[in-house]
Amino acid sequence: SLYPIFKIQLGIDGLNKKHALISAGIHGDEPAGVETICSFLENQVYLPFLEEWKLVFLPCLNPYGYDNNNRLNRKGKDLNRLFKTFFPPLEVQAAQNVLSDPFDLNLELHEDCDNRGFYLYIKATKESFLGLGKKILTDVENVMPINKDLKIDDQISDGGMLHRLMDLDSMEWWPMAGYASIQKVPC
Repeated sequence: SLYPIFKIQLGIDGLNKKHALISAGIHGDEPAGVETICSFLENQVYLPFLEEWKLVFLPCLNPYGYDNNNRLNRKGKDLNRLFKTFFPPLEVQAAQNVLSDPFDLNLELHEDCDNRGFYLYIKATKESFLGLGKKILTDVENVMPINKDLKIDDQISDGGMLHRLMDLDSMEWWPMAGYASIQKVPC
């Protein structure tokens, strides 16, 4: 049976100055992001942001994988590797459809239980986004350790922030962040 993909939008078009997409659960065996979004919504933590932001949530992009604690979807596909294919799975199409709207920010929540602390990939190079990345790291450090290794996953880290700028045209596959970049959504 098919699982639904939910999109939750808080804020009003035209009223909110900035638009953010926050997604999780593209890898079903990474439940922390899904649980974080659910807690964020249930506890109404979003309320102070609504004056400035329209928030769009895709809380669980791989509900089959989440339900079965599996990285892959029901057809055995890693959804975060299929954003460049011509006929992607329905879950990817749902995310692509949402990303056709203009966003000022794309946050994708993943989980890495094999790592020694929180870290953040950032693709944008504008100082404002780098500042946002540093603010996120500072705020997260109040509740959990930050991985401050000089290298994380074979990439140079700046105090837990990794800059993953790739030539998307040369990649065989795109993750959701790559597709978002093509759509001109900072992440």
